[in-house]
Amino acid sequence: MGLYAAPWNAYEAQVRAGVSALAGRGDCDIVICLMHWGEEGKYRPNYSQTALGRAAIDSGADIVYGSHPHTLQPVEEYAGGYIVYSLGNFVFGGNNNPSDKDTAILRFTVKRDASGAVSVEGVEKIPCSVSSVNYMNDFRPTPYEPGSAAWERTMSKLDGSFSGSDLVIDYSQYAGDEAAGSGE
Repeated sequence: MGLYAAPWNAYEAQVRAGVSALAGRGDCDIVICLMHWGEEGKYRPNYSQTALGRAAIDSGADIVYGSHPHTLQPVEEYAGGYIVYSLGNFVFGGNNNPSDKDTAILRFTVKRDASGAVSVEGVEKIPCSVSSVNYMNDFRPTPYEPGSAAWERTMSKLDGSFSGSDLVIDYSQYAGDEAAGSGE
């Protein structure tokens, strides 16, 4: 397996070169491209995420895994690969009680055929909460009951049909020391 971790604000040529270098090696059966991208609080990937994710797949990645938005975003099947735009806050210590606790476990099926070629054959999506309780984050991701409202909502985020509003992420509590010192 080969892992390519792209830097924040990676550009397309950089992603293509990094993924191609791994995909061209004989010892990498599966190539996963890790992306730190997107806009915090958004449930839909932006143009840059889509373009970079598809460029990574076109360059030989089997799976693109993105993080940063702190919300679930869709999983896209593209040209024989999978783009995971964001799994939200699966395990994230930066928030003791996130307003959106939806996340997911993704279980990819990887197959080696008789010739030795390896491919990703599919993905199972398991909707979860980041916490086993709803009043705080206890850092124990817990699957939702299939068919429940929470399960359905989470699946809509993963398949791109979610119609809710984006989150508004308020960082004002972290700017308190600066504001207090300026007399505002």
